[in-house]
Amino acid sequence: MSEKQTLITHCPEDAERLHLDSVKASRISLGIFTLLLLIAGSVVAFLVGRWWFWLIVVGVVAVIFVLGFIWAKKSYDYTRYWLTDEVLYIQKGVFWRN
Repeated sequence: MSEKQTLITHCPEDAERLHLDSVKASRISLGIFTLLLLIAGSVVAFLVGRWWFWLIVVGVVAVIFVLGFIWAKKSYDYTRYWLTDEVLYIQKGVFWRN
């Protein structure tokens, strides 16, 4: 196995984690994004004139918000970084590590 593959699969003991505030920042940006989606969907639902369309928009936006809220913490849990003499390594990925 090459050195690069070894570093990707096994991070060293001195690997650092991101600051915990990165989770808050991700969740705040998610909140802003879902609010914009809700506003855009509400405008479309108003223009279409169907009340059930607005319920679908709210449901989809709620699912996006909940999944993104969970994803922010999972992404934090699986992100590490460390510095060698030559390079900065960043290990990230919830499903696939790179």
